[in-house]
Amino acid sequence: MLKSLIALFIVYFAFPGHINIAFAGLGLILGHCFPFWNHFQGGKGVAVAAQITVFYDWKAGFATLLVALVLTAIMQNMTIPPLVFMLLFSVYEFLQNISPFGNIAVKGLMTIPPKGDPEKFFCKPLILMRK
Repeated sequence: MLKSLIALFIVYFAFPGHINIAFAGLGLILGHCFPFWNHFQGGKGVAVAAQITVFYDWKAGFATLLVALVLTAIMQNMTIPPLVFMLLFSVYEFLQNISPFGNIAVKGLMTIPPKGDPEKFFCKPLILMRK
């Protein structure tokens, strides 16, 4: 992780810009998941992806990491929370950068309350997971 952090700092200060961080992040994740010295058998790249998201957009990165942390504590599962974390971050950044109305759409979706009983809305997925 320290190697990826150093590489991200170099790219962040030498070549500022989101696209440069994204390309450096792609190389870091591929290098972590498929290292040639381990016969292309590496890790999942979750920690490196978390570092990249924080460098790319620190507010969205920390928010989605917090969601993943809560999901990990609730679900006691290490497979689904990283997927949710990466999906949430990607959707957020896509909606944020697609148009001037993307920012309004993201903030509007965050304020829409669920229809019906909120307890059923939030507790139903947890009940289904236990079955």
